[in-house]
Amino acid sequence: MAAIVCSTAVFANDSTKNDISLRYGIGHLGKQDLIFSPFVHNTWSAVNIGMRYERKAKLHHYADLSFGTYQPILVPSYTYDDDQRTAPHYFILVNLTYGLGKALRLSNPKATLSVGGNAGINLQPSVYSFGSFSSLGYFAFIGVGAWTKFSYRFSDHHRLDAGLNLPLAGLTARSPYLINDDEYIENTYSHKGFRTLMAFLGDGQFRTLNSVQQADLHVQYTYDINRHWGIGAAYEWQFLHASQPASLIAYRNIFYLTGAFKF
Repeated sequence: MAAIVCSTAVFANDSTKNDISLRYGIGHLGKQDLIFSPFVHNTWSAVNIGMRYERKAKLHHYADLSFGTYQPILVPSYTYDDDQRTAPHYFILVNLTYGLGKALRLSNPKATLSVGGNAGINLQPSVYSFGSFSSLGYFAFIGVGAWTKFSYRFSDHHRLDAGLNLPLAGLTARSPYLINDDEYIENTYSHKGFRTLMAFLGDGQFRTLNSVQQADLHVQYTYDINRHWGIGAAYEWQFLHASQPASLIAYRNIFYLTGAFKF
């Protein structure tokens, strides 16, 4: 009996400071980019993965990497000109964020609140297919923002986390309004992926909330199996709006299964 009480006490006063977690989920994307199309493109995808590292000590650190792909199509694919077949668009979403903050003292010992700043990269290359031809598009944001995270431990095994990430300002690069203008052709002349990406970013301009608005809300339930391992489920909502050179609105809802190792 004493051993059980001792084990429970150790788990309840968990001193682990590091957390590495993996997540996999199914997501829905809705996107309208008036540079390419007046239509709203909606689709579901089972390709949504992510990895996160957190350290909670005197300061609260985190690094998060996520990746997803989506292939929307307005109508079912069909064959034309005897041997040609329509293809869906192809969207890639990559996010890399590092945050640094401070945990605030709360009156409730079961709850914690951290606030801070972060820096991140949001890359969204895309291919729009229009019958016999296609167009490469891109959105990229490299900037800084603010974040907050609230955690509440119901018991030794059950915990709920909610976080909000708000990018505020940074370098923003988007496809030109005419899609294939002279600058675009020059940027893609090398036909090398990394060099082309750097050329696109070189055309970026500093933007703030007046022209680019973004938000990322994350809610997660975790069941701690023991002091080192945990499993759970999470929901994430992402929003993006950019007004220049033409309106871009995108939102994403993702439902994740998660696994974590603490040490």
